[in-house]
Amino acid sequence: MVEKEPKIVVVGASGVAESLVAALSLRTVSPMALMSPTLGHAEQLVERYALKSQVVHTLMELPTDADIYLFAVPDHAVQEVSQAMPATEGVWMHTAASVPLEELSSIHRSSAVFYPLNTFTKGRPLPLEQTPLFYEVADQKAYDAVISLAHLLQMNGREASLGVRRQLHVAAVFACNFVNHQWAVATKILQRAALPVEVLHPLMQETLQKAIQLGALEGQTGPARRGDTVTMQTHEQLLADHPELWQEMYRLLSRSIACMAK
Repeated sequence: MVEKEPKIVVVGASGVAESLVAALSLRTVSPMALMSPTLGHAEQLVERYALKSQVVHTLMELPTDADIYLFAVPDHAVQEVSQAMPATEGVWMHTAASVPLEELSSIHRSSAVFYPLNTFTKGRPLPLEQTPLFYEVADQKAYDAVISLAHLLQMNGREASLGVRRQLHVAAVFACNFVNHQWAVATKILQRAALPVEVLHPLMQETLQKAIQLGALEGQTGPARRGDTVTMQTHEQLLADHPELWQEMYRLLSRSIACMAK
């Protein structure tokens, strides 16, 4: 028996929404509708991925006969969207790590969290089959919908409570957002010295590969790891005139590295 593809509505035009829409389009699936309150955003996705989806700009315009309603919106908007949704029979899902399932299930019983753990940017869709999926469900109907969508997107999912998702999220902030910020700082330092950022690319690539293959703790190097206070003091002096808290950041990270190395 051939499994019927679920009818899907996507609310939002974020980076997460784009990766979901792009993954569906690769499987020749067009969402029933895309909703974005910002004129042009949903239209861009329809054009970019050759979708046959209806475009709407208010929640009350959404079709009410879909199987799945995916809320790919910022964390702070999940509650607002859920409270403004029309009555539907389909399963509601949000994609936010730190938002409780109850923000949906208190309004609509068949609800779920569908949290793909990755970094998402508009205009840069990710292959979701390589992205870990964490989910939480309110009932059997929601579970069936999550498994159906995960199967369609070729994602491997595992159940995760709100507490687990929040731990995942804070770990991801350290592994992604903070690391990216360090690279941005490094770029600024080189630019102020009239040096090309490309000279760091081999180092950045090796750092990531070593952290994956050896483990970040085992692969840690640098003056803080070896207790080279003379070098660290020289670096701190170089950063003293920068107003962006780089010197304080350098000191704090160096102390953290030294503590973990003990």
